[in-house]
Amino acid sequence: MPFVDGFLLNNPSPKDKWGHFARLAGVAQHVDGSLLLSDDTNNIVYRIAYGKQNTPRPMATGIDSRLLAREIFKAPNTIKVTSRKFKNNAPIPTSSTAFDKNISPDLWWTGAPKGTKSIAILMEDPDSRSPKPFIHWIAANISPTVKGMKAGLPNDEILASIGAVQGSGSTSKTGYYGPKTPAADGKHHYNFQVFALDKKLNLPSGYNRLALIDAMAGHVLAKGTLVGTYDRNPY
Repeated sequence: MPFVDGFLLNNPSPKDKWGHFARLAGVAQHVDGSLLLSDDTNNIVYRIAYGKQNTPRPMATGIDSRLLAREIFKAPNTIKVTSRKFKNNAPIPTSSTAFDKNISPDLWWTGAPKGTKSIAILMEDPDSRSPKPFIHWIAANISPTVKGMKAGLPNDEILASIGAVQGSGSTSKTGYYGPKTPAADGKHHYNFQVFALDKKLNLPSGYNRLALIDAMAGHVLAKGTLVGTYDRNPY
C-alpha cells in the first residue's frame, strides 16, 4: 500500500486530469533510519518515519519563505509598471500565451528610487491550483539604468543587453512561459512584479522563486505590479 501520497491533485477538468502540489525529485535515508524526500517545487525536504521509536536528530529548518515574502511584498509600491501590449487588469494578448507563440510581453517601469543597484522581475499566477503560485517568469540583476524590456526576449539564462539573469519557473525551464490555463478555470490574474534592489544578487544558475525571495530579503527599496488577465473561455 502507498506510504506517501497527497502530492498529485485530481483536477476536475478531464483534459488536465492531474496537477501537483509538489514535485518529488529525490529520496535518501537519514542517519536515524527515516526517509528524506525532496521537493523541487517548494524547496522542501520531507522526513518520513513510521511509529514513534525514531527520535529525529535536529535538522536545519531553513528560512520561512512566507515571512520573507511578506517582508518583500510590503515594500513601498512606488514603481509604475506598464506594457504596450495590455493595460492593467486587462487581457494579455493571445500571442503571449503558451497556447500560441509564447512571446514575452514588453514591460516598462518608472519610479525606481535613488540607490537602486539592480532590478528583479517576477511573474506569478496566484490563481493556479498547483503549484500555487505558478511562476511564469523570473529575472534578476537587470541593470538599474534599464527602464524596460522589449517583447519577445529569448529564454537564454543570460540576457547581456540588459544585464539580466533569468531563473527557472514552475516548468523548471529558464525564461518566459505564458499563460496556459485549464479550460474549466475561468479568468486567471498574472502579476508582473518589478523590484528595485539596493544590490546585485548572488544567485545560482537555474535559481527559482524561493532563492530569489531569499536573496532579496532586506534589499527591496520599492516595487510595482502590472496585472494581466487571461480567460481561456471568455464567453
